[in-house]
Amino acid sequence: MKILQKINNCIIPPITRVAKKRGFILPRRYKKGEKYEQKFSRDNIDKFLYFQKMLNRIADVEGDIVECGIGRGKTFQMLALLAEREEKERRLWGFDSFEGFPEPSDEDRNNFVENRDIRRGGWHKMNESDVFDLLDFIKINKDFVNNNIRIVKGFFEKSLPHAGVQKIALLHLDVDLYSSYKDCLNHLFPKIASGGVVLFDERESEVYPGGKKAIDEFFHGTPYLHKIEKDRSVSRHFLVKI
Repeated sequence: MKILQKINNCIIPPITRVAKKRGFILPRRYKKGEKYEQKFSRDNIDKFLYFQKMLNRIADVEGDIVECGIGRGKTFQMLALLAEREEKERRLWGFDSFEGFPEPSDEDRNNFVENRDIRRGGWHKMNESDVFDLLDFIKINKDFVNNNIRIVKGFFEKSLPHAGVQKIALLHLDVDLYSSYKDCLNHLFPKIASGGVVLFDERESEVYPGGKKAIDEFFHGTPYLHKIEKDRSVSRHFLVKI
């Protein structure tokens, strides 16, 4: 329980402080008219344990850890904590436009589900400096940050080809849109080492239908389409590269 308490105490307050500093209004929960203090939720604890389980899978796999779609930075913090404690010579890459979404395509539209600001520039939550602020708040070792962490700004179609990622052991895709999934898979899947894993955040999303469409199209006609597994603890899908 100690590590879960540390996650609770370290991650949520920094996100709140950085968000306030940048002028974001965070949603608050209320219980019978009283303020309900924001805590690290069960969902987030489950997700941290999910990431821990996936890093255990790649313990003997060479390559870096890559996240595409940093969002508010919460999962990047989790990956940074785990990567730091793994004590391996891996880099942790974070890719994000830091300008919100690119132009959505027809594949991203869903007339039956309320969307989450699906428009160009939508879902713009953080800047590059905010990510480093969050890592500093949770006391990630500065040498680890300087030597092992790379934050790359830009839309994926332009940033990924020139980023210098060589080999990947774990790839976390939380990019929502059809074109973003296609760009990330086209550029990064060939760099995943045998035994490496890809984590998909939107394989079953009703809000972002373009993600599933892009994943299924990319793997159509390959053995991988039927090898995508679901981790029921977090209702997220992953794939182990052979």
